[in-house]
Amino acid sequence: RVAAPIPWAQFLRSRSVWLLCIQYACISYGFWFYLTWLPTYIREQFGMADADRYVAGLLAAPPLFLAGISCWLTGWVTPRLVKRFGDVARVRRGLGAAGCTLACVTLLLSVRLKNPVLAMAAMGCSCFGNDMVMPGSWAGCMDLGGRFAGTLSGVMNTWGCLGGLLAPWTIPYILQAGGNHWGVVILVIAGWYFIAALCWLGIDPVTPLDRIDGSAAQEAEQSRA
Repeated sequence: RVAAPIPWAQFLRSRSVWLLCIQYACISYGFWFYLTWLPTYIREQFGMADADRYVAGLLAAPPLFLAGISCWLTGWVTPRLVKRFGDVARVRRGLGAAGCTLACVTLLLSVRLKNPVLAMAAMGCSCFGNDMVMPGSWAGCMDLGGRFAGTLSGVMNTWGCLGGLLAPWTIPYILQAGGNHWGVVILVIAGWYFIAALCWLGIDPVTPLDRIDGSAAQEAEQSRA
């Protein structure tokens, strides 16, 4: 039995696939800032000495903790919102756009706060918004991809890896170009979150790309055997 070929042409023609991948790259760029540069940001932004590395590390923990809480909480609340509004696409799209917008706005707010605890609270809200997007992104891959959900998930995750790869590599150059002012870096990351929010407005996260029914698929596979 010959396996059905991956519908790459359908993937490439789909606006939802492109937007889903782009938004995932954007939020991954932001998230990898938290994973790689946040302790350094805290020390330099708030004038801490090298001896304060332990304090900076502690302050860097709550944003990542809130990200994990957000992923779980969004997964829990999504089916309840679907039951209330009766529209899976609307709920996923709304949570995705809202999460990216929250990540953008609270990140911009954090750089204006002089108190490191308050600033990390704002960044924690940004991380919370970042991970509000996760359940809808992966569920969207399953619904859009259909029989090829694994392939589409891998494609989206690859884009995410590219965003995550670019963040730790490009941030030093952005910082240098901005006169060693971390506000420029934060503005760039917030811009990526804004782009991700716009992407969610155009994503159809429920309609399958593969509309071939089971009998037609069997006939197609038999003809290729």
